[in-house]
Amino acid sequence: MIFPEGTYYRDKMGPGQIGMVKFVLSRLALPVIPVGISYTAGSRRTGVRINFGKAHHAGPALAAEAVVGRMMGEIAKLSGMRPTSVK
Repeated sequence: MIFPEGTYYRDKMGPGQIGMVKFVLSRLALPVIPVGISYTAGSRRTGVRINFGKAHHAGPALAAEAVVGRMMGEIAKLSGMRPTSVK
Protein backbone atom coordinates (compact mmCIF):
# COMPACT_ATOMS: atom_id res chain seq x y z
CA MET A 1 0.00 0.00 0.00
CA ILE A 2 1.33 3.39 -0.97
CA PHE A 3 -0.14 6.72 0.04
CA PRO A 4 0.90 8.93 -2.92
CA GLU A 5 0.28 12.16 -0.98
CA GLY A 6 2.89 11.24 1.61
CA THR A 7 0.91 12.89 4.41
CA TYR A 8 -2.62 13.84 5.44
CA TYR A 9 -4.19 17.10 4.29
CA ARG A 10 -7.33 18.07 6.16
CA ASP A 11 -10.35 18.52 3.86
CA LYS A 12 -8.34 18.49 0.61
CA MET A 13 -6.14 16.36 -1.61
CA GLY A 14 -2.42 16.95 -1.34
CA PRO A 15 -0.11 16.72 -4.34
CA GLY A 16 0.96 13.26 -5.45
CA GLN A 17 4.56 12.29 -4.69
CA ILE A 18 6.29 10.13 -7.29
CA GLY A 19 9.34 8.93 -5.33
CA MET A 20 7.99 5.72 -3.82
CA VAL A 21 5.85 4.95 -6.88
CA LYS A 22 8.92 5.30 -9.10
CA PHE A 23 10.87 2.98 -6.78
CA VAL A 24 8.16 0.29 -6.81
CA LEU A 25 7.51 0.51 -10.58
CA SER A 26 11.21 0.17 -11.33
CA ARG A 27 11.30 -3.20 -9.58
CA LEU A 28 7.85 -4.77 -9.88
CA ALA A 29 4.95 -4.99 -12.33
CA LEU A 30 2.00 -4.78 -9.97
CA PRO A 31 -1.60 -3.72 -10.47
CA VAL A 32 -2.35 -0.28 -9.08
CA ILE A 33 -5.73 0.07 -7.39
CA PRO A 34 -6.86 3.61 -6.54
CA VAL A 35 -8.68 3.91 -3.22
CA GLY A 36 -10.65 6.94 -2.09
CA ILE A 37 -11.44 7.63 1.55
CA SER A 38 -14.06 10.12 2.69
CA TYR A 39 -15.22 11.05 6.18
CA THR A 40 -18.52 12.30 7.54
CA ALA A 41 -18.79 13.87 10.96
CA GLY A 42 -21.36 12.41 13.27
CA SER A 43 -22.54 13.39 16.73
CA ARG A 44 -20.48 10.70 18.47
CA ARG A 45 -18.46 9.02 15.73
CA THR A 46 -16.91 9.86 12.41
CA GLY A 47 -18.19 7.84 9.47
CA VAL A 48 -15.66 6.50 6.99
CA ARG A 49 -16.43 5.49 3.42
CA ILE A 50 -13.84 3.61 1.37
CA ASN A 51 -14.27 3.37 -2.42
CA PHE A 52 -12.12 1.13 -4.61
CA GLY A 53 -11.46 1.93 -8.26
CA LYS A 54 -10.54 -0.42 -11.08
CA ALA A 55 -7.09 -2.01 -11.12
CA HIS A 56 -4.57 -0.65 -13.62
CA HIS A 57 -1.47 -2.56 -14.59
CA ALA A 58 1.66 -0.48 -14.34
CA GLY A 59 5.28 -1.38 -14.71
CA PRO A 60 8.71 -0.03 -15.58
CA ALA A 61 7.59 0.91 -19.12
CA LEU A 62 5.16 3.54 -17.80
CA ALA A 63 6.41 6.87 -16.48
CA ALA A 64 5.83 7.22 -12.74
CA GLU A 65 4.55 10.78 -13.26
CA ALA A 66 1.83 9.55 -15.62
CA VAL A 67 0.81 6.74 -13.26
CA VAL A 68 0.66 9.03 -10.22
CA GLY A 69 -1.17 11.76 -12.14
CA ARG A 70 -3.84 9.35 -13.33
CA MET A 71 -4.17 7.68 -9.93
CA MET A 72 -4.42 11.01 -8.07
CA GLY A 73 -7.28 12.01 -10.36
CA GLU A 74 -9.07 8.75 -9.67
CA ILE A 75 -8.40 8.91 -5.93
CA ALA A 76 -9.81 12.45 -5.85
CA LYS A 77 -12.95 11.34 -7.70
CA LEU A 78 -13.40 8.32 -5.40
CA SER A 79 -12.93 10.60 -2.36
CA GLY A 80 -15.34 13.28 -3.59
CA MET A 81 -12.56 15.88 -3.92
CA ARG A 82 -10.84 17.86 -6.68
CA PRO A 83 -7.54 16.50 -7.99
CA THR A 84 -4.27 18.34 -7.38
CA SER A 85 -0.91 18.34 -9.05
CA VAL A 86 1.91 15.82 -8.88
CA LYS A 87 5.28 16.70 -7.29
